[in-house]
Amino acid sequence: LRTRLQDKAFILPCSTDTIETIVGYFSEHGNNEEQMEAYYYEGSVYRDLKDFPRSIKSFLKVLDLAEESGVGDCQLLQNTYSQLSWQYNKV
Repeated sequence: LRTRLQDKAFILPCSTDTIETIVGYFSEHGNNEEQMEAYYYEGSVYRDLKDFPRSIKSFLKVLDLAEESGVGDCQLLQNTYSQLSWQYNKV
């Protein structure tokens, strides 16, 4: 929740420690939607830290999970595609 709120408030992360713990937990214990959200925010953290290759990898993982679970059109996917588009243009 803290990572989500910091992202929405444009508070830049200092490291990836917290999000890596979150992704690790939800990868093991979460359902597909929770995993998708964790990877989305991991991508956002890497984006803010200007680590674009890792950020793109995380956002692509969101799309992989969505495809596996059959998730249709949702706000998280729209945001993911938007982030990927911005980063592809930047890189």
